[in-house]
Amino acid sequence: MEPWVHIIGYPVVTLSHNKTSHALKATQERFLLDENAKNTSMSIWPVPLTITSQKNLDWENPTVYWLNEKEMIIENTSIFTQEGWFIGNIKRAGYYRVNYDEDNWAAIIRQLNSDFQLIHPICRATLIDDAFWLARAGYLDQVTALQVSQYLPTENAYLPLQLMLNIWEEWGGLLAWSSGFGEIQHYVVNILQAKYKEFGWDEQDGETMSRRRLRVEVLRVACLFGQGDCSYSAQLIYNAWMRTPQVNRIPANYRSFVYCTAIRERGVLEWDFAWQQFKESRVATERSKLLQAMGCSREPWVLNRYLNRALTSDSISGANVESVISAVSKNPKGRFYAWKFVTENWNAVRNKYGENEFIDRRLIKGITRHFSTAWDLKQLEAFVKSLGKLGGGDLKWRQAIEKTRANARWLEKNEALIEDWMIAANSKV
Repeated sequence: MEPWVHIIGYPVVTLSHNKTSHALKATQERFLLDENAKNTSMSIWPVPLTITSQKNLDWENPTVYWLNEKEMIIENTSIFTQEGWFIGNIKRAGYYRVNYDEDNWAAIIRQLNSDFQLIHPICRATLIDDAFWLARAGYLDQVTALQVSQYLPTENAYLPLQLMLNIWEEWGGLLAWSSGFGEIQHYVVNILQAKYKEFGWDEQDGETMSRRRLRVEVLRVACLFGQGDCSYSAQLIYNAWMRTPQVNRIPANYRSFVYCTAIRERGVLEWDFAWQQFKESRVATERSKLLQAMGCSREPWVLNRYLNRALTSDSISGANVESVISAVSKNPKGRFYAWKFVTENWNAVRNKYGENEFIDRRLIKGITRHFSTAWDLKQLEAFVKSLGKLGGGDLKWRQAIEKTRANARWLEKNEALIEDWMIAANSKV
């Protein structure tokens, strides 16, 4: 256990199959988000490598191979044959990512498209998560990751869909200003269309908790990407609340995205109503949802007014200043205003919430989460340099710079590729 406790990060294990000898080669290295960062780490983790294959499926008690070195050759012809696919880290039992050779990724993709249920749902979720993060870090080409997700319109399990919805939400932030975002938006809405009709807004008697949770996520992302009926329904529900503010009939698990959608799509009246409800509410969870939703406005002056109130209004505590700034920064229309506000008012912002490294970390992460251009990187580096000695926040700023640099390189490499792939995919619908 010692390496897992004392070594920073975690490994990515690459599996490649020799179709002549049927042997499997496993190698490990530290996973780095920035593909241009030189991996000088000599760290070796004791990796409990679990593997199953198409010809010898075993999701419950897979064979375990201890990868205690940089590289290992596994010779087991009863598991690895010339035909079929193999999958590692069964049910994500280990804290590591898995990459495969090109042929095995292709075989997995064919299986997902022909009969995805042959692969365990936890492993389907792991394949999606690993593929997109490996592509983000440059270990895998982005097209392969996109192909892994193509089967999703037929997916019915919570975990795989939940992970893909989270990835789309992240892309919504990273690629919001991309020339191809309209194609991404169109693609996501097309993928979700059937799910949106299947789940609807009304919970059914006897539904499982996972199905109810998935409905919330489908509605949330559908509204986020502008699916017409979702957006319209959210606005109607919010307007009904505005007519009877003393009675909020919006289901508690719908409120975050309903509030955000109505404030984004409508106007200042909806924002002002939310502000009044925030001031009157004494329920912490409700106040938190309203704080986040008020950052969804598309009006620059409303966003700037909100940021200024974070410092001047007694209704917003010092502990909530970070929440306001992060909420505005999460909004693609508000990212620039949040960054400008923080850089111009850094001392005042920190004075309001006091010396608190935890809030420092959350604030830095919140305002730089979707930084992804050379301009973002230049602005960030200049501001950090202007701060001089940063004390406890120094590491978090360095991490923000490293992540922004990785995001910018990923975007430069993949922006046009993603747009072309989305155009081709949308043309087939």
